[in-house]
Amino acid sequence: SFAMMYVDTSMLYHIVKSQSVIKLYIMFNMLEVADKLFSSFGQDILDALYWTATEPRGRKREHIGLLPHLCLSLIYVFIHSIIVLIQATTLNVAINSQNKALLTIMLSNNFVELKSMVFKKFEKNNLFQMSCSDVRERFHYLVLLFI
Repeated sequence: SFAMMYVDTSMLYHIVKSQSVIKLYIMFNMLEVADKLFSSFGQDILDALYWTATEPRGRKREHIGLLPHLCLSLIYVFIHSIIVLIQATTLNVAINSQNKALLTIMLSNNFVELKSMVFKKFEKNNLFQMSCSDVRERFHYLVLLFI
């Protein structure tokens, strides 16, 4: 939160606003992929930090220690929050645009996702994972729209 105070959101908004609809669409999709990658990578980073911090003293092995894990976790959280901030700014620009870019972005993303999922066969565990991922994605969009 302290490092995020130094990010100029108005400059970020005007940089994103000056882009065309196609660039806005590509930017939003790239940010969505980056968000998913950072989410899975960050879960591992934060699990490693938790494991390092809670490991009993008698069982300590050779590892890099708590301070490097903490620094890596802070860097991860900062970069991931920047990605989410840019994603929220992109959606804000799309909502405020005159040419209904938000509708274009959301519909195209839903059609691509629907097309990729229609003909696949899933097991029960995969369906549970997909439903959890879908709930997380919908909550993420809800939070982005309220920012």
